[in-house]
Amino acid sequence: MLREQGLDKSPIFTIPEVDLDADKMIAAKHTARLTGWLHSLAGDSRARSVVIRRTLAGALASLSDRTADVTAAADRQVEAQEHLHSLARSAYQDAQKGIEAGVADGSLLRGEVLARWQELVGTGEFLRQIEVGIARVRDRLTSFITGKQISAEPLGEALQVVWPPW
Repeated sequence: MLREQGLDKSPIFTIPEVDLDADKMIAAKHTARLTGWLHSLAGDSRARSVVIRRTLAGALASLSDRTADVTAAADRQVEAQEHLHSLARSAYQDAQKGIEAGVADGSLLRGEVLARWQELVGTGEFLRQIEVGIARVRDRLTSFITGKQISAEPLGEALQVVWPPW
């Protein structure tokens, strides 16, 4: 696998799985080879520059693969966002259509409000004319029985007191 990645000349250090000592450290005898390599690397600037160059080359070479993965993931997130946005917009439009239909046919209203709505809608011009006629007959009958003339003056005075409302 190291050869496939261009790291066939890199040293390999194996450290066995052992119990930790009292200081929670791996015993020095198991890490001696790695410690020696790190000390020699620290003392040799040419060797350090080779390791740095290889590390940098490996990191840069892997960028194209990693950025492609990140780009693909970002594209999937944009698609998911657009899909969720369209679902929300569709749900909102469906709800709006339902409300408009409910208001138009009166089914959105319930109980007392529905009864008042139906009463208002049911009272067409024909029924209003009948109510006006009945009111006139009632007023004349009341006037005949009581002997008092019904006047519109109290209504006119009340309207002048209240109107205009500003």
